[in-house]
Amino acid sequence: KDITNTIFSEKGILIPKSSLITQEKYEHGCSYPIIVKPVDEGSSVGLFKFFDETSLCSSLSVLFENHKEMLVQEYIEGKEFTCGIIEKNGISIPLVATEIILTKGDIFDYEAKYTPQGCLEITPAEVDETLMKRIQDLALECHMVMGCKSLSRTDMILMHQDLYVLEINTMPGMTKTSFIPAQAKSCGYSMKELVTLLIESARV
Repeated sequence: KDITNTIFSEKGILIPKSSLITQEKYEHGCSYPIIVKPVDEGSSVGLFKFFDETSLCSSLSVLFENHKEMLVQEYIEGKEFTCGIIEKNGISIPLVATEIILTKGDIFDYEAKYTPQGCLEITPAEVDETLMKRIQDLALECHMVMGCKSLSRTDMILMHQDLYVLEINTMPGMTKTSFIPAQAKSCGYSMKELVTLLIESARV
């Protein structure tokens, strides 16, 4: 995730201010509140939010129990969206975006994702055409910049009319309740058609 952030920054893609920390060197230069997460996990495993340095310091042993490095990012408050990209006939195309509205807690962590009624997932997102296209174009740009193939999903936050990319998922979930199948269905693709497209794109 840290390497991805570096590439995004070099390409002019807006991301939250970020820094790597270790248990011994946890100075990060980011303004509180902050999000701390592993550099190499998925499903928001090990995602934490801290409001001050005292709470961060008291949690260092927990943060680094299974990881040598963690990524710190300034907390961006706004509307959260995620948008998938698939490939059809060799062309990368965006699906419709989903808006994520939290109903438990204030961060989209593992519990919010996988606990019943932990969040609302609105697909397609109830936004105007202009914003929908901005989200889709940004997801497509991230897909292309990172050299993704067949499938990706980019998470982002809208704050003060600016879209901040949180991260790109290069192996997003494909269960019946995952974002990609829901977005594909909204675009007219059945699960069978979606899987067929993924298989065909992998052969190219």
